[in-house]
Amino acid sequence: MYRTMMKMALVFAGLCLAVPVSAIELDTTEIGFPIEKVQMHGFFSQGFMKSSNNDVYEGSRDGSFDMREYGVNFSGNLTDELLLAAQIMGYSLGGQGGDEIFLHYGLADYRVNDNFGIRAGRMRIPAGLYNETRDIDMVRKSVILPQNVYSEYYRDYYSALDGGSIYGGFDLDDLGYLSYQAGIGKPITNESETGDFPYNFGAFGNGVVEGLRKISYAETHSANFQLLYDTPVDGLRVGYTWRRLDAEFAGEGWVPAFGVWVPMSLDMKNYVNQIYSIEYQVGHLTLVTEAVVRTSDGTKQNQGWYSGIDYDLTDKLGAGIYYAEYVSTDESTDYKRADQKTISLFSRYNITDSWLVKGQVDFNDGNGNAPWPTKRYATDGGDSVLFSVKTTWSF
Repeated sequence: MYRTMMKMALVFAGLCLAVPVSAIELDTTEIGFPIEKVQMHGFFSQGFMKSSNNDVYEGSRDGSFDMREYGVNFSGNLTDELLLAAQIMGYSLGGQGGDEIFLHYGLADYRVNDNFGIRAGRMRIPAGLYNETRDIDMVRKSVILPQNVYSEYYRDYYSALDGGSIYGGFDLDDLGYLSYQAGIGKPITNESETGDFPYNFGAFGNGVVEGLRKISYAETHSANFQLLYDTPVDGLRVGYTWRRLDAEFAGEGWVPAFGVWVPMSLDMKNYVNQIYSIEYQVGHLTLVTEAVVRTSDGTKQNQGWYSGIDYDLTDKLGAGIYYAEYVSTDESTDYKRADQKTISLFSRYNITDSWLVKGQVDFNDGNGNAPWPTKRYATDGGDSVLFSVKTTWSF
């Protein structure tokens, strides 16, 4: 059944790829809808990944097509100040996402003026420079974003939240432009999905319990704040993101002394994620670096950073490279392979304005960003090389 559905989806995508299209504008006044013009966009992507030695993502060692995203979004102005927008999507990457169709965002956005606006509903979470656009392949050249900052294993919690936010910006004349966002709410999760935590929970009984699997999510609450500053230097912007998460989890914990899984729960309180960002764009060249620090109740858990460069070689072809490091600083973590260094080479080719193909090679030294079972059963020190290719059609 699943294979049949995927074949149908790929055939549909193939037909769409042959037809260049742009955004669709719907006139809804004839059916009595209060918004005169509704903009409609959509996307479909399918990829393939293959890794050496270890599963970077579930199934990648044997080669896997479990790598795709798809969605459709709508937006329109009810008044000059009030915008309504929504996106329905699904994704899967090595079991993450599980091809579950969900409401990615659905919100009302009331902009009082250039300095202040209010959003309510399900909103994308600002995190670093690229989290809000991670599902838009056209805006970046890499297949996979640096995982020490934009982890696929925590994508649910960094994707969107149900709640409210305020936003705005201030023109500082010759000093540049400063924008802000602040929100509070409950992060969305894939309720039908269970997973594994990507790190050791040695804090339980000094290592008596090493990890959690089959996780389900209970009460979660999140608050976030972001500042972005476009400096007086053309193309140079800096940013700061702060986010706090309080959550309750239930699952099964591994007790290595007895070789069994036992039911257990976890409260994650005052888990704070801070991201520092710098990006410089000049001509066809983009330079970027971001650093992240994560703490729990004031105790540093892990940190990481990456630096990258990409360049538009032609109107259609671009390429880039980034180097990333992840370091576990949790003293309770006793994995020898808790750290990771990655060098990534990537390229994108725009076949048409609406159809692209990408390729990426990740050279991983260690597997600190990997899920817990990958750490436990890793060979060759957790090192691996991940090859990935992806094609995306959008309108």
